[in-house]
Amino acid sequence: MILPGTIDDTSGGRIERAVAGLTAFTVARIIRGRRGGADSLVRGVSDNAKDLSRRDSASQGKRPARAHCERMPRLTLWLHLVSLAAYFGATLAFVLVMLPAVERIESHEERLRLLAAMLERLNPLLIGVLGVLVMTGAFSLTAYKARLRGEFFTRIGEPLTLKLILTFFFINGVTYVAFGVAHRIVRAVQWGDPVPPERLASMVRRMRAGSIVNLVLAGWIVWVALAIPAGAAAP
Repeated sequence: MILPGTIDDTSGGRIERAVAGLTAFTVARIIRGRRGGADSLVRGVSDNAKDLSRRDSASQGKRPARAHCERMPRLTLWLHLVSLAAYFGATLAFVLVMLPAVERIESHEERLRLLAAMLERLNPLLIGVLGVLVMTGAFSLTAYKARLRGEFFTRIGEPLTLKLILTFFFINGVTYVAFGVAHRIVRAVQWGDPVPPERLASMVRRMRAGSIVNLVLAGWIVWVALAIPAGAAAP
């Protein structure tokens, strides 16, 4: 037989234990929730730090690329100027030094041999310099076009047109002297073809006249080209 008091005490103990278990479970869930929130906060801070680090790395990667893009026009300009100076120097030396030295030689065979040896080294230099001039000039025009866009022809169209026309005649003049006359002398010596003194004198005169005309054209092109940056920088 179970006494009523015993039943109440037993039920009360069970109830107390149930309440204590529920309380412990609730506290544990709260603690876990706080820990999860703290973990989420930590993960969020870590992700933000990683994102900032990636952005900083990307910005640092863009700076060298931007600096590289800014250095390219300067490199193109320097290559253009150096090639132009090399052409002026080589052509002036050819007209003022090499040709007079060859003409002072009395023997025709020795004159022909020395002239062919000089032209064999001069022709590749002139053609190479001409190629660098054309390519760097084209790169410079591309930079102007990208910067001016719709105002490209309005600002620099007139001097640019004149420069291109003069450049066309300049390229043909240099090609004529290098391939049309000088290369024929080199090939005649290499192949053993006879070159009479009268023909050699005529070819020397044509090379001198053509080189002088090319120098004048080059100077004219430089003078016209000076107006292009002024027109591009005008408001």
